[in-house]
Amino acid sequence: MSLRMNKVISAFKNRELFNLVMLFFSKAGAVLVGVVFLPLYSHLLGVEQFAVLAVILSFQALLLMLDFGMSTVVGRDLALHQYKNEGVSTYISALIFVVLIYFLFTLVFGGLYYFFDYLLFDSVAQSGLAILFFMLSVLQNIITTSLVSTLQYKSASSIQAGAVLIKAICAWLAMVYIQASIDTFLIVHCLLGFIHLVILHKLFHKTVQRSFFDKNLIKIKTVFNSAKPLFLFGVAGAVALQSDKIIISKFMTAEAVSSYFFAMTFCMTPLAILGGPITQYFQPKIILANAGADKIYSFKLIKYFVLILVLVSLIFSAFLIYFREELLFYWLGIYPHKSEVANYIKILMPGLAIGALGYIPFVMLTSIKDFHFQAKLSICLTTILVGFVFLSARLGRLDLICICYALYHSGSTVSSWLRSVCVREIKEHSIFAAKVAIFPAIFFLTICYFL
Repeated sequence: MSLRMNKVISAFKNRELFNLVMLFFSKAGAVLVGVVFLPLYSHLLGVEQFAVLAVILSFQALLLMLDFGMSTVVGRDLALHQYKNEGVSTYISALIFVVLIYFLFTLVFGGLYYFFDYLLFDSVAQSGLAILFFMLSVLQNIITTSLVSTLQYKSASSIQAGAVLIKAICAWLAMVYIQASIDTFLIVHCLLGFIHLVILHKLFHKTVQRSFFDKNLIKIKTVFNSAKPLFLFGVAGAVALQSDKIIISKFMTAEAVSSYFFAMTFCMTPLAILGGPITQYFQPKIILANAGADKIYSFKLIKYFVLILVLVSLIFSAFLIYFREELLFYWLGIYPHKSEVANYIKILMPGLAIGALGYIPFVMLTSIKDFHFQAKLSICLTTILVGFVFLSARLGRLDLICICYALYHSGSTVSSWLRSVCVREIKEHSIFAAKVAIFPAIFFLTICYFL
């Protein structure tokens, strides 16, 4: 009996490890596809058009964060309620709310064009395609988060990784054989993005087995009220992480925008490839554990979460800093400004790696719905950051902008952790997590100083 039980436990652990690996595969695939195809797009489009594409992709990343708090609210409610009506209601209401908001955006920009001849991008068609591209990206992210929260790790990860790869390849082929333009890129991504969205929604429908046409499940106002603080948090975070490229494009050359964009893409690896999947995996489990009475299991989950996030993120970040010049040589090829990109990476990477640890207090605070503090902190830090980025851009100092972002990410992590140790419900958990993380973080920063 004991041997059989050990086999069952071993199989469970292997399945859990496989689920985590699948989440890594999904995020790593998405980032690596960007790393591989961005230089190809740059070669096809030229410096000027690629700078515009960089701004569009920055807007996309901004709006994925600026989803009005829907992905966080949906993820939390589904983690707590799973297949019950409460979680499904939040999911349906969130999707409807996002579609209505983007319809309103379209009307606003249509009015600006009609009365003031103002366009978001180069043409009416390009502006419309960009808005559709942004909306589809946000909806895909919300449904993927929903699938992960219902523990559908394998399906969500496989679909996400495959969709990103197919979109990137098809966009590249279309630009090679049809027309090398931003419109081509957007048309391909919108067409394939709609198919991606339908597949994700069908899978979620099959998972929860609920009718989505029950009007009693549509509670847009309730969901919006829950998400209001997260909306402010998302606005501030999105502005902080994406406004830099937009500001730089106003004061600096297209070459400077491209170099900085490459450096930031390279440095976001600890946050995107590593921090995101680990957090996606552990967050619903920790929320459920904290809501229950099994304190030992809760501490065990937190210990594994912190150890995996700290060790994997920091070790990988140190590797990227040490071998940055060799990696840039293979990644960017004949790009003439690789030395500037390497210098920006050396400044940015330590701060962004510490920023990845901010997922730990974020999960703690989310588990108790402490959204108001996160919103206030994010607004405060973003206001300071954008002011310094603007001044640095006016001075033409990209190195100062990199320092600002390194300090921003580190400061956000420290501030959130200080908050979490001051809240009674999660104080014990947060102090325990801090004890596990602090010495590896100090050791990592010491190594970075000498690299």
